[in-house]
Formats: sequence, structure tokens, C-alpha cells
Amino acid sequence: MRVRLCALAAVLVLTGCTTGMPGVPEAGEELPLTSSVLGEPTTIDPCSLTGSAAFEEIGTARMPGTPTFDECRVAVAVDGGHAYVWVGLLRDDPLTPDWRDRVASPGRGTTIGRLADTCDTVLVLADGVSVTATAEPVPGSRPGEDTLCHLTEAALRGAYEVLAAGQVRHWAPPVSSLAVVYACDVVQDRDIEAALGLDEVAESPYPAEHRCRWGDPDGDPPSAEVRFLVGVSPSAVDVPDGARSETLAGRTSWVVPGHDPELASCRIVTEHGDFGLGTGTREFAVLETATGIARRGEDRCAPARTLAATAWAGLPPLA
Repeated sequence: MRVRLCALAAVLVLTGCTTGMPGVPEAGEELPLTSSVLGEPTTIDPCSLTGSAAFEEIGTARMPGTPTFDECRVAVAVDGGHAYVWVGLLRDDPLTPDWRDRVASPGRGTTIGRLADTCDTVLVLADGVSVTATAEPVPGSRPGEDTLCHLTEAALRGAYEVLAAGQVRHWAPPVSSLAVVYACDVVQDRDIEAALGLDEVAESPYPAEHRCRWGDPDGDPPSAEVRFLVGVSPSAVDVPDGARSETLAGRTSWVVPGHDPELASCRIVTEHGDFGLGTGTREFAVLETATGIARRGEDRCAPARTLAATAWAGLPPLA
């Protein structure tokens, strides 16, 4: 387990500070806007990337937003009801071939583009790291697709202004938090290879290190993924009522087979502790596998169960 104590010590100094970030130009300069303005990506407060002003031409945002490890959820009242906007997930994989169109070029070597056939939108910084935004209707509401697309674009135009001004905030998680764990370190490549039946696997980390994926970069099975999520309850991280629980590495774990009867997939979830950046929310670790076409009589969750037992042993002790 890689615990970023040195990085956290630096964040303790930077917490609440919004000046002097690398990549922020002096007066009169127009340097390329790169991911250096983010500071330590593992401890970004994602809700510092947005604000009510970003959405005021489209609707009324309810602030403050709800933070997770990687994203800020903002509820916005719009024509047709309400929508949730999620902004902040960092990626560094090449997304440009999947763009449906380029929406804007805010400046300093950045581009805003929309992914094919969706309203998912990315702000690509000058060094290729992307900030993402997605939107979805609040249950019972019916905002149009154009509205959802406008919301994601507005969110990222606002994020650009925050980044360009060097106003990203950070938080100081305790050493017991999943925020200080590098998701790619909780399982070794050789364990992934054995569980998925592969000779080798490609590891795909995320810049903020709260997620890691192994397998085909295009998403085809077999694959495995570890994610650290935040929610008010297990159901908020897609654990259905009545899900079977088991004890793996001393932790209560919910075992959830995939819904697709044609695909051998499974997700295993364990609850970790209180999330220090939010109010009334909890941290969860999720391990998910997809091993290919389902076979009759096969235990679809056997690979995930084996990997989860290893991964959970690499997490900080439960508080």
C-alpha cells in the first residue's frame, strides 16, 4: 500500500491556500494551462472546481455541492425539472478520437470537447490531462438532452476559470482514509493475471489514484477495476437491498453478481469509514471483475472474491 504521507504533509500547508500554484502565470503571462495547477491530485476538493455562477445562465444551482473522492455533485434547477451535474473526475487517457465535436477552446492550450453520442464533456488541459463533467436528470424530472449538454459545458467553462486563477482547494484526509491509498497498489498485477487467466495485463491508473483498471484499455473483458467511492449508504454505491454479504479479509463485503446473464461479471463492496470531506457520507472500496462469456454453473464472483480478499488486506485498518 502506498500511503502518500509526504504529499499529505505538503497539502496540510496548502489547504485553503489558492495562490502560488505552479502553472499560474504572473501578470501579463499566458503559459499553457497544465495539470500542475491542480497541485496534489489525490486531495483535491472537487467542489472547489465549480460554483453557482457557472450555471446561472441555464438554471439555479444548489450550493454547496456534494463532494466525493473524485467528483462534485451539483443539483441544478432547470426547465423541465432538476438535473445532477458531476464535475471533477481526472483522466489522462487519450479521449480525443471519441469526440463528437469540439465545443470550445477557452485558452492557454485547452479544449472542451463532447464525447460521442453523450453529453459527457471533457476539459483537456495542455498536457493532455482531462477534467470531466457528466449530467443526468434527477428521478422524476425531464430536462432535455440539450439542457444536460449545456450544463456539462458550463461546468467545465467554470472549472477552466478556477484552474486558470489557481483557486483549486485541497483537504487533509486522515491516514485512515482511502484517499491516501493508491488504488493500483492494493492488488498486484500477477494476482490480476491469475484471476483473469491472462499472461499479462495492462494497468490503467487515474491521475487522482482513487481508481485503477486492469485489462484491455478499450474496456473489453477480461478486466478488473478497483474504485474508492463515497455515499450515504451501501445502496448509494449500487449495492441492492438484500445483497449477499460475506466476510473477506475480516471485512463485511457485499457480493453482487452482474445483471447481464451473458457476461461473467461481479462487484464486491466493503464499507470503510466516515468521509472527512463530506457530511454524513461514508467511504467504500469496490472491486469489480468481468471475465467474459458466462458459462452454465460457473461461480461468476470467484475471481472478484479472490481479488477482493487481497485488496481489502491492503487497505488502512478500519477505524
